[in-house]
Amino acid sequence: MSIIVPGRFDLVNKKFDNLTIDNIEKSIGEYNYVNNDSKDLKSYHILDLSGNVIFNISLHSISTNFSHITELYLINNELKEIPQEINTLINLKKLYVSKNKLESISNINKLEKLEILDLRANRITQIKNIENNLKLNYISLSNNLIESIDGFPILLNLETLFLFSNQIKDFNSFCKDLKTKSPNVSKLLVENNPMLVNVKSTYIQTIKESLPKIATIDFQKIN
Repeated sequence: MSIIVPGRFDLVNKKFDNLTIDNIEKSIGEYNYVNNDSKDLKSYHILDLSGNVIFNISLHSISTNFSHITELYLINNELKEIPQEINTLINLKKLYVSKNKLESISNINKLEKLEILDLRANRITQIKNIENNLKLNYISLSNNLIESIDGFPILLNLETLFLFSNQIKDFNSFCKDLKTKSPNVSKLLVENNPMLVNVKSTYIQTIKESLPKIATIDFQKIN
């Protein structure tokens, strides 16, 4: 049974695979409104499509009825890329697409209000195509296949960056890129990357020297 969250339209575990206007509107028509839930779709700011088997999202399938949403959950699906339809949801502030099969970051360049981007547990190899998302303050890309952050854009609002369990190899380049492009990061997770093998005893101090506002590294509070 799903947890009831105010303002959340729950389409979790509906066995969607190819998401279309037709199957979205069918689900809206069959929706089980509980308690005092409003039937006015404008009253919902969260759409949760997690736990399906979605491999494709057709244009207009979400935006026809939910163009106003600020949070979208697509956790635990079968997406290999972020669909173009997501880029039409220009009011999004939070986007969760973890536990899919994404191989790259794409189709979010028009989401200029985006603050939280969670793409954990995918197959992403590069951090690219987020240069227009200047309001991002939280990015989670843990459990991917990222080898470097040289494609990382300048994101001065970024405060939280999770890169646990990737394939980042060059520690010096990593520190330099982060210092140059996101100097305001205060919470960083980088454990389980090859770059730390030879610097385990010193990496926290080195990162501290690179990021003046850092407060937590790998769950350790920094004085």
